[in-house]
Amino acid sequence: MKTVLSKCLWLGAAGVAATVALAVVTGAGEQPKPMDPTRPQYTADGMLKSPDPELFREWVQLGTPLTPNDLNNGEAAFPEFHATYVPHWAWNEFKKNGVWPDGTILAKELIKVGETQASSGKGYFEGEFNGLDVAVKDSKQNPNTLNNWAYYNFNHSKPPYAAMAAAQAKANCSSCHEANAGPDADYTFTKYYPKAVAALAKLKAKDKPKEPGMAPGK
Repeated sequence: MKTVLSKCLWLGAAGVAATVALAVVTGAGEQPKPMDPTRPQYTADGMLKSPDPELFREWVQLGTPLTPNDLNNGEAAFPEFHATYVPHWAWNEFKKNGVWPDGTILAKELIKVGETQASSGKGYFEGEFNGLDVAVKDSKQNPNTLNNWAYYNFNHSKPPYAAMAAAQAKANCSSCHEANAGPDADYTFTKYYPKAVAALAKLKAKDKPKEPGMAPGK
């Protein structure tokens, strides 16, 4: 009885070993690595896939500038709030050296101006989502653009947004960033985001030479 049982156990172990060996050789059982939703994803023909709003709204929110029609003779180019988000990993890298790392996604979701009266007084209060613009810094995808940035429009209308988008022509976005943001800001409008301004100021203070006789940390 012990001999029969031993043979059964040996045969069972051999079968498992053979199955594992076959899986290694054929690749069976291997699972593809999941896509990182905080990194740019493209279609086979090079179009950028839209980042998921349910995910990017949980990223670091840099700020929410507003250029209302009221202050632009009723003809603001972007009359909505610009809620701008960046992945946590990219923000952490930016805080180290003041430059957005390769692979950075800046998601700018447009939000209509809603109510203009609240219990606290008159003002501009956020209304409905109304569009999505995305900037991506990707040296592999954009080797010949300014600092490897490309800009995408996923429609200026309420969700759901377009599933994919082609890079905008230089005249549509890049030329404005080149003229008004410039290389010192990595061609991004960081000056409108107090969080980014504070991070850059901290870096500048850290790199500033200490005066003779100054106590450490002063």
